[in-house]
Amino acid sequence: MTAQTAAPTVGAVRAIATPHTLATEAGRQAFADGGSAVDAAIAADAVLTVVYPHNTAIGGDLIALVARTAAADAGADGDPPTSAAPAPGAGSQTTLELVDGFGYAPRAVDPAAWGTSGRVPAFGPESITVPGTLRGWKHLHDTYGRLPWARLLEPAIACARDGYPISESLRGAIDRTAASGPEGLAFVEAMFGPDWAEAEQASNPALARTLTRLAEAGPDDFYDGAVAADVLAYLQQVRPDFAAEDLADYTVHIGEPLSTEFAGLTVNTGGAPCQGFALLRYLDELGEAAEPRGAAGPDGVGGAAGSDSVGASGVGESGGTGESGGGNGSSGADSIDDGALTDAALARIWTGSFAASDALRDSVLAEDTDPALLLDRSGRLGSGDPGASPTGNASAAGSAFPTGGASPADTVRPDATPPADGDTVGIAASDGEVSISLIQSLYSAFGSRCLDPHTGIVFQNRGSMFSLDPDSPQLVRGRTRPAHTLMPVIVTDPTGRPALVQATMGGKAQAQIHARLFTHLVRGGTAAEAVALPRWVTGVRHPDDTPQSVHAEEDVPAEAVAELERSSPEPVQWTAPRTDWMGHANVIDLRGETPEAASDPRADGSAWVG
Repeated sequence: MTAQTAAPTVGAVRAIATPHTLATEAGRQAFADGGSAVDAAIAADAVLTVVYPHNTAIGGDLIALVARTAAADAGADGDPPTSAAPAPGAGSQTTLELVDGFGYAPRAVDPAAWGTSGRVPAFGPESITVPGTLRGWKHLHDTYGRLPWARLLEPAIACARDGYPISESLRGAIDRTAASGPEGLAFVEAMFGPDWAEAEQASNPALARTLTRLAEAGPDDFYDGAVAADVLAYLQQVRPDFAAEDLADYTVHIGEPLSTEFAGLTVNTGGAPCQGFALLRYLDELGEAAEPRGAAGPDGVGGAAGSDSVGASGVGESGGTGESGGGNGSSGADSIDDGALTDAALARIWTGSFAASDALRDSVLAEDTDPALLLDRSGRLGSGDPGASPTGNASAAGSAFPTGGASPADTVRPDATPPADGDTVGIAASDGEVSISLIQSLYSAFGSRCLDPHTGIVFQNRGSMFSLDPDSPQLVRGRTRPAHTLMPVIVTDPTGRPALVQATMGGKAQAQIHARLFTHLVRGGTAAEAVALPRWVTGVRHPDDTPQSVHAEEDVPAEAVAELERSSPEPVQWTAPRTDWMGHANVIDLRGETPEAASDPRADGSAWVG
């Protein structure tokens, strides 16, 4: 398979890339009808909840990062997107908004009912949290949409009602789930019927009826209307601690991204409770390796801290501002030598950096974790230092790792959280004024494997990221949100305008996939090259893995493999090139005269520019 790209069109400003061709077509149609990039993304996302049910559903969660560029004299909300983008520079301004549609545990949850150690069960009703997708769509549409709400769901309704082809990715997930045991087989038979093994087409009439109701009544109906009543009836049947108020009270969180600067660009992603910090920490380390503090590079650039940085982390609307990452921001320049971005250079620090970040995500990351501490690589977070408690609770911080200077990667159990299949969708879209990186997920393949036959909804298993340890900052509590793997990425240029829009599936390896994409684009590669590059990931992917385990596609360059072998005590585990579980990435490059868009060859997707 090869990357699916869209040929540049003179004067084009609109672009979309998704992991399924039917979703991309839904986005294209939304653009053709006069919709914004957000309209196109929602229409595509809705189709994916039907045709990619192993990766996403309206019973799952959502996070999105939106960049809006408007003329400096525009009103507070800007003007609706037009066919031409505002000219860059002083005459325009860009704002970034992070829309966190992560769900929470029901108020009446009793963690002691499941034990006092380990994690919430990986599958089944215990792993369900309140779905955030519909309220996420509502906020996005209310704020950035142009088309009527019902119009956005029409393609998804048609797919669910009339049927859709079973894609290669979906077929693999069906077969693996059916082979996983009796519960998996029962789910597959309920979802796809007794002839699932030979089926080439699938449909979901119950979901078509649910989506039709949501199109007519609006997205809030999922939380306080007829659909909410149906959802609650099912949830209370399988898990009685859910109450009507858990749905009705749910709201999305709106905030600013977490950011770092690298090579003159600002990389923006999600803060706690998502794992976006892992990407930023890696880029900070890479920047430091490229430009040692106080030393001049090959071009005579380098110098004192406080200059334009290669890796200075912080929180802010356009990045590069806010609190320092605890001394981890390196000195540097607007560009770095290409030799610092070779595959070997990337791999040299890869395992150590991401193992440390994975340890934080799987032990102390919580919804109220201080972002400055997440970006602080001094080791204070999780060291037992009361001042470094992620939530201001010294006992919670001290319980995560033993004291004595041990690194997080050495002290976290490999099975701290169950490995995820990376079952998520990522959509990148842009219209010249609005750009969006939208990520939606069930977490594992088919989520909790709980299917409501009346509504056709599959529910996520994101609650399996909760801990049962009473001293853990990740303890499951009522109305708390678990740590999350979902992370949108938009990269902005020195004027604040979007330069790159990235979105990917990949579970706990999402930060690593984003690092692979971004570094190749920075070193001059195309979007098509970036999504198709051979990948490697570190961390727990299978039950016997450790934080230092390395999985690599067979065509990873030898020089990178050599560095990975040097940095891990374990032999590299090989997988076929372009393998499905190495992530489905989608990229839009906005740095040229017209956008370039590309969809990952590991998925079933496509890209469109027009």
